[in-house]
Amino acid sequence: MHCEDSSINKGCTVISPVCASVGTGGGPVSPQKKFWGAVGTLPTWGDAAAPSPPFPGRPRHHPDNYGAVSQGFGGGRVVVTPAPWGSRGAAVGQLWGRREAMEGPGAQHVLVTGCDGGVGLGLVKRFLELPSPPRRLFAACTDPDGKALNELALGTPNLVVLPLDVTDAGSIGAAVGRVRDELRGAGLSLLINTAGTRRHSTLQAETAENMALLYATNTIGPLQVTQAFLPLLQEAAQAGRGQELSCSRAAVVNVSSAMGSIGVAAAWGDAQDVSYRCSKAALNMLTKCQALQYGHSGILCIAIDPGDVEAAPGSQESPVTMEESTQGVLRVLAGLSASSNGTFWDWRGQSLPW
Repeated sequence: MHCEDSSINKGCTVISPVCASVGTGGGPVSPQKKFWGAVGTLPTWGDAAAPSPPFPGRPRHHPDNYGAVSQGFGGGRVVVTPAPWGSRGAAVGQLWGRREAMEGPGAQHVLVTGCDGGVGLGLVKRFLELPSPPRRLFAACTDPDGKALNELALGTPNLVVLPLDVTDAGSIGAAVGRVRDELRGAGLSLLINTAGTRRHSTLQAETAENMALLYATNTIGPLQVTQAFLPLLQEAAQAGRGQELSCSRAAVVNVSSAMGSIGVAAAWGDAQDVSYRCSKAALNMLTKCQALQYGHSGILCIAIDPGDVEAAPGSQESPVTMEESTQGVLRVLAGLSASSNGTFWDWRGQSLPW
């Protein structure tokens, strides 16, 4: 599976892993189906408005239930390749056309939390590799003296190492002040809430302590960070008024996991991790609430699963490399639009059910 052990320090970076089988069983693979309409309106089998599954013998989210080719976001195409159930070997959904080359979301001022390591640090590296990297890239971390991040910052004037503990209100406030000073009147285009933590557990052994710890970092942390940076996000949205919702205008991206998807409940047989699943399910609902509230102000809000970046010993699935995951995330962000507001994606550009 994908169980990476994590440090449990407050605000530490831990990737949101996902069972690789989600791609073939986790939900409608098309970000946009002409048959059903815009993104975010995909029904699931059993919904009153949904048609009956064309292949009753298959699991309800089997990719073959959705046809071979459909229209993808950003003008690309999503190609569905039938693959063995649970296999990551065949790419279930791949973006073609103008999303094929490495492309970023076009945001000028970006803040990524949880950059001590893992996906947070990986995203910072990918942003810096873009043909047109952000003018200001804030790498928020709990250890501003960390070797990896500071080596990356050497000779990179647009990268700002930012101390931030997402569970500490004082730390969040200080980070907002620093970012505001650095931006000098400009807004924050893109906030990526990556910081998170995880503890392995079973349903029987789960504790209130685990639940409280993981909710504090994985759910309350993104809530408080987004609330604090909202004025800067609103400034960016106002500066881009007249443009449609996009990550280049103003956006909040919450790094989640298919383990928190109620429709998928990925990899239960490999890792129950109830507190982690519940905290990510709550983060997904938070994302939907943010989309409903902030979308009218010009701020796009989505959740994304970066994939199984580190597989557990004995897993039957191959892990996604950090480069694959983080490049995929940036490609997804580059293709988002107004119809993507309040949706849940994986790093391959596949829509996931909540």
